[in-house]
Amino acid sequence: MEDLLVQLWRGNIRPMEKEEGKEILELQRLIRTNAEKMEGMLDAEQSRRLEKYVDCIHEYYALFSEQAFCCGFRLGSGLIGQAWLSKD
Repeated sequence: MEDLLVQLWRGNIRPMEKEEGKEILELQRLIRTNAEKMEGMLDAEQSRRLEKYVDCIHEYYALFSEQAFCCGFRLGSGLIGQAWLSKD
């Protein structure tokens, strides 16, 4: 079951198309703008170090989000199961 949830989370299974809200789009714009400004302020070594840091942050959030999705799905399934069993 968990493999199915991970595949769903990673977008390999698409029950619906994902829409990005206005807040997400605005944050993406701010991230791009600030990254472009920062690129001009850093030397080559600092840029490489920042890039490695950002890569680690992306990996962390991807794994954290995946785990949160799976935990939430399990919790929801448990609640549905409990509600179903308590009907009798």
